[in-house]
Formats: sequence, C-alpha cells, structure tokens
Amino acid sequence: MGIVAYAEWLALRPVPDSTAAFRATASVLLTATVAQGGYLGAPAVAAGSPTRTSPPTDTPIPPPTRTPVPLVTRTPRAKPSATQPLLTPTVFPAPRLLEPADGATPLERTVFRWEWTGTPLAANQAFDLRIWSALEEQAGRPRRGAVAPTRETQVEVDLRYVPAIQEYGAGDYYWTVVVVELGADGSPQVVGRWGEAWRLVYR
Repeated sequence: MGIVAYAEWLALRPVPDSTAAFRATASVLLTATVAQGGYLGAPAVAAGSPTRTSPPTDTPIPPPTRTPVPLVTRTPRAKPSATQPLLTPTVFPAPRLLEPADGATPLERTVFRWEWTGTPLAANQAFDLRIWSALEEQAGRPRRGAVAPTRETQVEVDLRYVPAIQEYGAGDYYWTVVVVELGADGSPQVVGRWGEAWRLVYR
C-alpha cells in the first residue's frame, strides 16, 4: 500500500522546466563571479587557452626634411670711380720733323732726321718712317712705310727702293715719322700720334 502510493506520486509529480533550471544555474554562477571581482562583460578565459593580441598600430613616419642649398652668387665687378681711373695704353707723341725740309727735292740717297722728346721707347718699340704718294693721299689709302722701323732718330734712304715711289714714279710725295710697336712677327702697330706731314718732290 505504501509502496504503491509512492510510485503514483513519482508518476504524477511535475517535471521541472529545463529552461528554468538553466537560468537558475546561470544566476548562481554569475553571482559567484561578481562576488570574486570578475568582469561582467566578456567571459573569463581559461588557463592555457591561446590569447589574441591587438594588431600593431601604424606609427606615422615623418617626411624627410629638405635642407635648402645656398645659391652661388656672383660678385659684380666694381666700376672704376673718379679715384680709380681706367687703364689706357700709352699714346706716344709725334716726333718733330727736321729734314729734308718741307717741299724739298732730295737726292736719290737722302738722310731723314727727326727729334724725339717723349719717354724712352721699350725694346719692342721703334720709329717708322712713312712715305706715300700724293695720289694715295687723295684716295685715302694708308701711309706706307719706307724702310724698316729703327730706334735711331735718323735714317738714310735710297728713294729708288721706297715702295710708293717704285709704284708711282716721279711726282709729289709726303713723309712723316710715327712710333710703332713690333709684333711677334715683326709687323708694326701704330701706338703714337700722327704728326705733321712734309711734302717732297721726286724727280
């Protein structure tokens, strides 16, 4: 009798809800976790489980700084002032003519003389006797040298061999003396002033 009644009671008793039992168990665990100072958010990680690390953050690299290269400046040349005059080449004065006299009719062999009052000439400077025809003067042609330049103040000339007289023959001519500078090849470059020109007649 007693056994039968207990069996009927087991068959007829209500079965507890599984959801309610799960919630009751979770509540007990949550209460225990809070009591131990646990974090309510993410679940605790069991010991020995692999951990995830946050990806490294990209550290910005500063751009390289450009060092300015100084510009090369040219120093302008100083202009000559009143106290710094321009250097000019020396211009020699014209020698003073002595003989033959102006308008003379010289012999074929004649001595030409002149006077020099300027500074002494350098080793590459000399006096140049020029004889040219009156026709060349009218045409504006250059005054031709009669003989080789000399450092003396006189020279004897055979008029028959003067280039201008050989070309034009008998007639009126002019002569003068000018200071020249001789180049490396011996060619004369006028560096003096032109003086007066005297007339001579060749017969």
